[in-house]
Amino acid sequence: MKKSRRCGLGTTICRGLLFVLLAVCLHTAPKAYAEGVDLADANLNTSSVWTSGCIDETAGTNVTNKKRVRTSNYYVLGYDKYEVSVSSSAFTISAYYYDANKAFISSEKLYDGCVLAKKAEAEYVRFDYRHNTSEKSMSAGQFGRVIGTSLNVNFAPIIQHESNVSISTEVVEYEQPEQFEDVEFSSTTGLKSAGIDSKTGQIVTNKRRLSTEKYFPIYDQTLTVSISADGYKVEVYEYDENEAFIKMTVASDGTEIDVTDKTRFVRFSLYRVVNEKSLSAGQWGRIFGEGLSLSLTSDTEAEENEVYEPAPAPKPAPEPQPASTPHDELYNEMKQMLATGDTSRHDISKYGFDIYEVRAIADELKQGEGYYYFANSNTMFLSDFSLKNNICYTMRFEGMDSDFVNRYNRMMKTLDEIKSMTTSQMTDLDKVILVHEYIVTHTYYEKTSTAMGCAGGILGDGHGLCTGFARAFNAALKYIGVETRYASSNDMNHAWSLVKIDGQYYHVDCTWDDTYDEKYGYVGHYYFLASDTRFNKSIPTRHYNWIVKDADYSTTIKLSASSTKFDNWFVHDVKSYMVYSDGYWYYADGKTIKKSDAYGKDMSTVLTETGNVSIIGLSQGKLQYKVNGTVKTISVK
Repeated sequence: MKKSRRCGLGTTICRGLLFVLLAVCLHTAPKAYAEGVDLADANLNTSSVWTSGCIDETAGTNVTNKKRVRTSNYYVLGYDKYEVSVSSSAFTISAYYYDANKAFISSEKLYDGCVLAKKAEAEYVRFDYRHNTSEKSMSAGQFGRVIGTSLNVNFAPIIQHESNVSISTEVVEYEQPEQFEDVEFSSTTGLKSAGIDSKTGQIVTNKRRLSTEKYFPIYDQTLTVSISADGYKVEVYEYDENEAFIKMTVASDGTEIDVTDKTRFVRFSLYRVVNEKSLSAGQWGRIFGEGLSLSLTSDTEAEENEVYEPAPAPKPAPEPQPASTPHDELYNEMKQMLATGDTSRHDISKYGFDIYEVRAIADELKQGEGYYYFANSNTMFLSDFSLKNNICYTMRFEGMDSDFVNRYNRMMKTLDEIKSMTTSQMTDLDKVILVHEYIVTHTYYEKTSTAMGCAGGILGDGHGLCTGFARAFNAALKYIGVETRYASSNDMNHAWSLVKIDGQYYHVDCTWDDTYDEKYGYVGHYYFLASDTRFNKSIPTRHYNWIVKDADYSTTIKLSASSTKFDNWFVHDVKSYMVYSDGYWYYADGKTIKKSDAYGKDMSTVLTETGNVSIIGLSQGKLQYKVNGTVKTISVK
């Protein structure tokens, strides 16, 4: 256990011109390294600076979206911090940061009263607006009517300076750095829907986590972490006196952390260990309401003969749990309908929502906890609205067949099986190969099943159409944390996926790779990780005239797969089932078994047989294969 130290060092503050110059230097003024209008001087409350569209939160590029508006201009971040004021809570404004060359860095959502803190290397910022509940009814013209009237946003620079400094000849004793005061989170108050980058310690977009933006002072102490529920962990980030990142520690309930000698501040990031999915602020609120709490305490011992011993900070009283809101009640009612396959008409008049608000809650459910329920049906949607005075009185879900619940359970079992096959050593590329191999060897193309066009048909029943293959591939990768998009071509009457690896998107067509022959162990890889150029050529059959939709299949987006990194990838020539072990992929090549890392940089022959080899699978470090009708095994550990 560390003990706190109190410095008794003293020094005399210099007088005269040197002190005056120091006070002047402490004044923070905007820097002149970037060209353009400083954010503090910009007028964003006129429709002329906004145009139809939004900005991609992962790439910082312009996206066609007629229901949102964005700024075309880049605004200079001349100050380190700006206080944000937004006049209407009905709208969300997001900030997108760029470096001196206008290359995208990161994005974040802003709210009234928050502080826009300049990110490392950020020189410019852009913004977009969205309506929180009635987005589908908005247009650029409608935004134009509210911007500058009921909707205003302002950015006031926060200037730190020293003024009215009195000169003293007294010896000034340096006080001990501020120590950590115990803190408890029993609600989402003080937490932001975001993550913290484990390499830089900066706040980053991550809808699966809750993090503190505030830096908590600490000095030479031991932190004890307490988490009231199983299945959650917290990352503790340490920073020096200049708020420069030092290290990160993953902590469970009961973990004790001795901070470094240089640590002066800490921040925290809470996440769910199992089945980590995107969670909205409302969903996190319900989790806290069900009993989750996080507390961080310090145990400080004073050294002998210490002059001063601070009184222990009082532990903050638990905040009252928020009362259930109409939004939460309807959300939970919809969730229960999906969980039970309930297609009956429900009276929802008591909530007082209009049709756009009801659809917005359904969309929130679809993009969060209910994602896999919607993935389990071809045509599930809200319907049968009855309206009176613009209030939605009834609603029901359509498209849930009699096998909906059982198929959902089978699908989730498959997803858990796939997740159990991943390891912490796997890269995103390894995970993509794993899902591709699983789908093309466990499913087949079939036109007559009830769920043939959805992920549930492929993952729950083992067969379906091209739309089902694409949605199943995307759903499985979402389950293990890899980003995907959905592509389709009306001219081809066909659909497939795009997957993001190392910051670039690539085409994957599991349907056309699904040529698995169990007898000979044949698996296709022709249509696996291809650029636009490769996919538009004959390989052996070309793809053409496609569109791309976002992750929830609702909006058409402009997205290219321009990288040709994998166009000559060795996997395209592999005609066998590939299995993973300890950083390598094993596959058959004629009479040999070979292994390679996913990128093809470290490749070797494992063994040579007397006849053609087919891979069966891998179990407990033993690779099973067949040659001349005989099943054999080889250790791959």
